[in-house]
Amino acid sequence: MEIDAAKKVINSIFETLSIKKIYYIDDLFEKREDVELIIGWFSTAKDLQPETVHELMPDVPFDGPYENILRDQWKGFSSEKKEQLATRLSNICDNEYAVDFSSMTKLNAKSAPIRTVIPGLSAQ
Repeated sequence: MEIDAAKKVINSIFETLSIKKIYYIDDLFEKREDVELIIGWFSTAKDLQPETVHELMPDVPFDGPYENILRDQWKGFSSEKKEQLATRLSNICDNEYAVDFSSMTKLNAKSAPIRTVIPGLSAQ
C-alpha cells in the first residue's frame, strides 16, 4: 500500500533522472575486523557447529572463557586471515557478511569508476 506508492515515486524519480544503477555500500565492512563483533559470531557459531569452530581456532578453548584468548590471537592475524575467518563465521551464523563481501569483491574487481548518478548535483 504505502510501500507500493513509495516504489512508484522512486521509480519515477529514477526514470526522470536516468538512473540505471544503485550502488549499496554497507558499513559492515568497516567493522569486519572488529574483534568484539567476531567474538559474538564465534559465540553463535560454537553452538551451531562446534567442530568447525574448533577447526578454525584450534588453540582457543571454546568450552570455557575464551574471549581474551581470542582477542589476543586476533591481533596477530593478517587482514586476509581475518577476512577468511569472518567469511567462514558468517556462513555458519547465516548473516550477510559473506554475501556482502563477495559482492564487494566483485565490484572492486571491475574497477569501474563511480560517476555521479544525479546529473547537476555537486558535492557540498
